[in-house]
Amino acid sequence: MRTAQSLPLRRKGYSLTTTGGSPMVMHAYRALFVALALLGLSSLAGGRAARAGDKETVVKAADLARSYALDPKDFDRKYKDKTLIVEGVVETPAAKGALDKKTWVMLKGFAKKGDPVETLVRCEMTKELEGLRAGQQVRIRGTCHGHNQTVFAAELVNCKLEKGAGK
Repeated sequence: MRTAQSLPLRRKGYSLTTTGGSPMVMHAYRALFVALALLGLSSLAGGRAARAGDKETVVKAADLARSYALDPKDFDRKYKDKTLIVEGVVETPAAKGALDKKTWVMLKGFAKKGDPVETLVRCEMTKELEGLRAGQQVRIRGTCHGHNQTVFAAELVNCKLEKGAGK
């Protein structure tokens, strides 16, 4: 009886077994395996792998909030899970989340007609963001979460204050 390891695989006249086979074909199969593995890892990471030379998106807080309020699908397509640099004015330097109990820096946003409150941009508080003041112009780098129907704010996590934005 033959085991799975000893069964030859026939491909274009080459015999591929664990003990033999064309080195060139074996190299091609290894390269194909590595490429498929990398492709699989990329899709697990949200389908987008960071490449050298990729530029981060710089967006004004009001424009980010406008997109969040007016077109959730487009917002997610453009911004979800991407690193952004958001430029805006601090509205509330340390707001406590009612449900999540996290502290957020709130940036001025966009007032959609008919909504009970303004759509803001909220940035998860980090040590770097402590000490900001209301009215202060800032540039904050963070990862954008997707649209959430129950939240009136575009949300950034892993936030850092960018150089050139004064404390």
